[in-house]
Amino acid sequence: MSAGNGHDDLEPIDFLQLPLAIGSFIFFKFTRQLMRGFVALHSRFRRKQPAAWRLVSSDLLKVPLSLTVMMTKAPRWNTHAQIAMAGPVDIASEFEIECEEGDSAGDAWSLVLYRLQDKTEQRLSPDNGGVSAGRYGLSTRPGRYTLVMRCYDFEDNVRFPIVRVDGRKCVDACEFSADLNSFYRDLRSRSNGFYKALNYYVYSMLKFSAYLPDAFIKSEYLPVGDPGNGFFFGTARAYTALQISVKRGVLDSFNVYFTLYDRASFPVDWRRISSQLVVTPVNEKKGFYLIRLRPKSGDQVVLESDSIVVESIEKHKQANTGHV
Repeated sequence: MSAGNGHDDLEPIDFLQLPLAIGSFIFFKFTRQLMRGFVALHSRFRRKQPAAWRLVSSDLLKVPLSLTVMMTKAPRWNTHAQIAMAGPVDIASEFEIECEEGDSAGDAWSLVLYRLQDKTEQRLSPDNGGVSAGRYGLSTRPGRYTLVMRCYDFEDNVRFPIVRVDGRKCVDACEFSADLNSFYRDLRSRSNGFYKALNYYVYSMLKFSAYLPDAFIKSEYLPVGDPGNGFFFGTARAYTALQISVKRGVLDSFNVYFTLYDRASFPVDWRRISSQLVVTPVNEKKGFYLIRLRPKSGDQVVLESDSIVVESIEKHKQANTGHV
C-alpha cells in the first residue's frame, strides 16, 4: 500500500535546528537499542511462561519502562484501533487463529507477524488466509515472532482470538472492552522533556523530506506500521489548522483515520474522516500528523499522491471556515 508524505512549503526551513535534530536522532537510536535489549532480556526470563495477549492500555503503561519501550518501538500511536501483542513465540511452519462468535472476527482486524528488530514478516486479515468458518492461518518460515493484532471500529466488548502454532494452542483468547483506548485522552500528560528529546528529530526530518530518501522517512516515521494500510503524513505548524481534502471515491474504498501528535509524539487530537473536506481545530504548537487509510475490502486499490491533500490554514483565516 502506498504512502504519501505531506510537504508544508509555507514555513521556512530552520537550518539551525539541524544539530539538535541530529542529536535527537542519535539519542533515539541509542535509547531504542537499550529498550530492545531490555525487552530481549525480559523475554528470556519469561520464555518458559505461556504466551498471552498484552493489551495496549493504561494497565500496560503501569509496567516499568513500558512507556519508553512503546515510544521507541511504535511511537506513532494508533488511536483508532484496539491493539494487543503476544510473544515472542517460536513458529516452525504453521500459524492459525480461531475466532469464535463475538471475537474480533468481523472484517475490521489485521494481524502482523514481526521478526527480530521489528521486521515485518507476514500479514493476516479476513481477506487472506481463510481456512474455514472463523479460522484463519498461514505458513511461514521458521523463526521467533511477535504478534500484533489491530481491531477497528468495535462498539461492544469483543475478544482477541485463540492462537495456534504448529497445531497446538499457544495463546488463549482475551476479552477486552470497547473503551480500551480511553487512556489516550490522558496520555499527553505523560509528555516531558525526555520524550520530546527522543522525537525532536521527527519534525525536522519531515521538513527536510525533499532531501531524504522516502524509504528512510517511512521506516523512521512508521517503524511498525500495518503494511495493509495506506499512509499520508507531514508537519503541523503552530497556530494553524489543517485542511484535509479527500479525493472523490477514496472514502468509498477506505476507512480514513487522522491523528495529530505533539513533538514528543504523543497524540493530541484524533478523528475518523467521513467527508471530503475536513478542517481540524487550531494547533497551538508544532507537531506532525498521520492519516491512516484502511481498505474496506481485500481488493487492491492504488492510492495516488493527491488522494489526500493537507494544507495549513492560518489562525486568523479560520473564522470563515467550517470545523468538525
